[in-house]
Amino acid sequence: MNKFITLLILCLSFLTASGTETSRPRLLLTKEGVREIKAQLGRNPLTDAAFAKAKAVADAAVAGPVEVPVPQDVGGGYTHEKHKQNYTDMYNAGVVYQITGDKKYADFVRRMLLAYAEIYPSLPVHPARFTKTPGKIFYQILNEAVWLTFTANAYDCVYEYIPAAERRRIEDNLFRPVVEFMENGTPANNTAFNSMHNFGTWMTAGTGMIGYVMDDREMVDKALKGSAKDGKTGFLPQLDALFSPEGYYDEGPGYQRYAIYPFITLAECINNNQPELHIFDYRGGILRKAVNTLLQCTYEGDIFLMNDAIAKDIHTYEILFSTNIAYKAAPKEKGMLGMVQQQGIVTLTDAGATAAKAIAKGEAKPFAFRSEVIKAGPDGNDGGLAIIRGNDANNSCVTLKATTHGGGHGHFDRLSTIFFANGTTIVPDYGSARFINVVAKAKGGYAPENKSFAQLSIAHNTVVADSTTHFRGVGRDALKAGAKINFSDFADPAFQIVSATENNAYKGVSMNRSVALVRNEALEYAFVLDIFRLTADREHVYDLPYYYNGHFMSSNFAYDKNAARLEPMGRRNGYQHLWKEATGSPEGSFMQLCWLENKRFYTLSTAVSTPCTPYLVKTGANDPDYNLVTRNGVLLRTSSPVANHTYVSVIEPHGSYDLVTETTRNAESEIEELTILHDADDYTFVRITTRQGKHLLIAVVNSGYDTKRRHTFLLGPERFEWTGNYALFNK
Repeated sequence: MNKFITLLILCLSFLTASGTETSRPRLLLTKEGVREIKAQLGRNPLTDAAFAKAKAVADAAVAGPVEVPVPQDVGGGYTHEKHKQNYTDMYNAGVVYQITGDKKYADFVRRMLLAYAEIYPSLPVHPARFTKTPGKIFYQILNEAVWLTFTANAYDCVYEYIPAAERRRIEDNLFRPVVEFMENGTPANNTAFNSMHNFGTWMTAGTGMIGYVMDDREMVDKALKGSAKDGKTGFLPQLDALFSPEGYYDEGPGYQRYAIYPFITLAECINNNQPELHIFDYRGGILRKAVNTLLQCTYEGDIFLMNDAIAKDIHTYEILFSTNIAYKAAPKEKGMLGMVQQQGIVTLTDAGATAAKAIAKGEAKPFAFRSEVIKAGPDGNDGGLAIIRGNDANNSCVTLKATTHGGGHGHFDRLSTIFFANGTTIVPDYGSARFINVVAKAKGGYAPENKSFAQLSIAHNTVVADSTTHFRGVGRDALKAGAKINFSDFADPAFQIVSATENNAYKGVSMNRSVALVRNEALEYAFVLDIFRLTADREHVYDLPYYYNGHFMSSNFAYDKNAARLEPMGRRNGYQHLWKEATGSPEGSFMQLCWLENKRFYTLSTAVSTPCTPYLVKTGANDPDYNLVTRNGVLLRTSSPVANHTYVSVIEPHGSYDLVTETTRNAESEIEELTILHDADDYTFVRITTRQGKHLLIAVVNSGYDTKRRHTFLLGPERFEWTGNYALFNK
């Protein structure tokens, strides 16, 4: 029998777990968890820190009045922020009540819920009319769903304290109407409830959680199987549609961080109430894989800034809950304990207590970050995200994004790359143009520049043809398929490489990019080798921008800086937001640009197959409200239209700069010359020449990929032989 059908049948055995029909709390915290937390207090610093934090929030809440204002503001406004504070206060007060038994905390939650139950039935649709999916308490139904997940857990904690008559009033006037409005308040809300999207996940999570608390089988069935309860939508189909077999989330790491909370917490609630569903084993343990994959998509705790992402790290509440629950679901994974230990706090849940207890016993091991290609798409056939980690003195890491578009939050950035080193981002992705919940900035939503710049191809470190956007900026076309991973090899820590091809971003243009992280004694630190080949059936003008964090130091080409008057690089497709600060005049095909970031120098060395003009650019043009974050960059443009073109670049960390001691070391690149020796459909052959006269010759295969294939290449009088898709020769 199909596993999915089996799960649907098992859903009918609602709330069969021993004792769950009468015992509460029963969601993320159970009576067993409460006993364990109490036993750890004063003995376990992780649990003590969590309790102190929760109690501080709860004490401040109960010391003040219960205030449930009539909603009127969008994100960042008073009523919006107050309702967010209310669900946070209720959640913490409920948990602290369970641990301390002090009724003042439970009574605070009771009074707050009764206040909401008093106003909710008469609330109109939120007056902001800001989105197609409105709420009543909040301007969008998504926030209402988040409110419900936290409030359901608060109610679960104080359920037995509240008299039966008041529970009926709270459930009939608040929780059931909230769920009904989420599901049927507007046609768009119903569509969102049944969508394969983070909106749908949050809505089904809130519905399922409150359904478990209220013993409402109908609600739980709708949460798991969709409004029609036919298994075509809802939580379980979302697990199939939104994750790759390796746990990569369709919308990218930033939204994987956001969506993982409703996924992992509802799963924990399912496990606590219907353990016979074995939800953490579903689809080969997809949720456990998803947590691991999310953590892999970080650098020194910061989540990769891809797609519509904002700066977040491993200390967000979503990841705190996720690591705790993932460990409880798979206690043999001791590396997850290492991540919990790094976070420095646990959640006051059964899972948090389990993790804290294991850490106290010394069971934690470091989380294993690795180089890998994380496959994308429900079947793993839509490209993937490559992550290459150097594990070197500079803590180098480089990514190659060859995934699907990422739904409504995706960016047109096929084959884009990011480079991290020395604890910071050196070559960044832009992420989203957004100042979340800052009313002065687009009412806390996405700024207009998100669509006119951040999502478009020129905002990323990838090739743009004819100053247009990949897939003509049409999301439905970009969603059809990801790029193709040609090969990857991470076996040798001194030479790790991945190659991918995109044939659909531009009609008639094949984009092939090979990115390697190389360690060699000829250069001080591990460097990035980046080979970007363009082949087309007609001529194009190609641009390759590299954005960098840091201060411009020098270049090996003369440039004419527009010191008196700036003009944009173009009129549309994101170019209108780039200031043309300077135009370079290279003497040949080899160009270098050096900048300083975090006390280290970085040089971009580029060789090109046809002449290029480098432009020094900066974000900020046509940005009257200062919505764009300043990014410096160099844009390498073919000087005339060509059909085929290749960029070969090296990003080289070197030297140091110390203001305290006023010392500078190796401020200039060690690379004397970068040369394309051969570039065709068979191979690209590159030579790096250092100032000390050393030569690194690198061959990369461009077709017929096969790790066992033998190759012979004649370069003048020299004969080179190797096996596999690449080779490095020291001369």
